[in-house]
Amino acid sequence: MKKMSRSILMGILMFSSCLVFSQSIFGKWKTIDDRTGKPKALISIYEKDGLMYGHVVDILEKGKENFLCHKCDGDK
Repeated sequence: MKKMSRSILMGILMFSSCLVFSQSIFGKWKTIDDRTGKPKALISIYEKDGLMYGHVVDILEKGKENFLCHKCDGDK
């Protein structure tokens, strides 16, 4: 019984430690290129009317700072 109580306590402690270090998705994030490992863009994730949205705040790649997506609808 004592061994089972310890196992349960350890499980609770391990689970609660994961919750303490969880991070919100909201805020500014830096995207990293998988091939080069260099930063590509700074994006902002936010909530409005119960929905999550994201937009590019800044493009960090040299030479692409003023790049516009011509395949995208909406404001550019």
